[in-house]
Amino acid sequence: MDFTGRIKIMGIQVYYEYHRSNTSSPRYTFLLIHGFLANTFSFRKLVPNLMEQDDVYAIDLIGFGKSEKACPFRYSYENYGAMITQFITELGLKNVILVGHSMGGQIVLQTALRNSDMITALVLVSSSGYLQKAHWLAIVASHLPFASLGVTWWMKRYRVKDILKKTFYNDKLIDDQMIRAYSDPILEKGFCDTLLGLLRHREGDMSPEDLRRVHHDCLLIWGEEDEIVPLRKGVRLRQDLANSTLISLPEAGHQVIEEKPTEVTTSIQSWIEKHSHRWNKV
Repeated sequence: MDFTGRIKIMGIQVYYEYHRSNTSSPRYTFLLIHGFLANTFSFRKLVPNLMEQDDVYAIDLIGFGKSEKACPFRYSYENYGAMITQFITELGLKNVILVGHSMGGQIVLQTALRNSDMITALVLVSSSGYLQKAHWLAIVASHLPFASLGVTWWMKRYRVKDILKKTFYNDKLIDDQMIRAYSDPILEKGFCDTLLGLLRHREGDMSPEDLRRVHHDCLLIWGEEDEIVPLRKGVRLRQDLANSTLISLPEAGHQVIEEKPTEVTTSIQSWIEKHSHRWNKV
């Protein structure tokens, strides 16, 4: 890893990692955006192949990983998109390919829709899609005085290992390092505020009408055994995103980036070779 650092975005400390390309003339800059209950650790298996020809950044979303928690932030997709936009601007990133896993896919779409000229292309891996906003009763309950106690109880009751098992096709790949990397950040005291904030402020996933306004080339990668966001969601996204390509990988679940990292990065590189002649580089 070339560099780890923190940068103030929206007045909040944000953690990120930078991996310099192995070539002196990188083609693009990948910006990797993790999903729910995750962090930059999620992408560690993708980075070595991606940095062969391109620069790679990975970021912890506000409220997750090593980024600041218990902070004055509205936990909406639109606001996360604004966070990513400011990060790109502050670091002066060019020729950016956004890569989003799970919830990160919706943040990628929000960023691309609202700041089209800043983004070169999109990669959505097992992306959330067509999920509705939380029920109004749950939102009201999140404002009750003891809501944080309920969230804390939920977090203690459900072990990270059990949650991870639901996201893997081959759960034998789950090891102690992985469990610690995913569990340590969400056991921090401030993470309760993140969960309550998402419950209160997260919009529903992008509507079909808005999806049709996204005109970037977009690669969709799915594990065929994904039980969290089934492949049929990827098929529907393929229909609603005008310039999208869908690739499904067998014997992989929602954590396809953990289970099939080589296949994921090979798919990305092949897709770039096929479509990059249409992209305007700065």
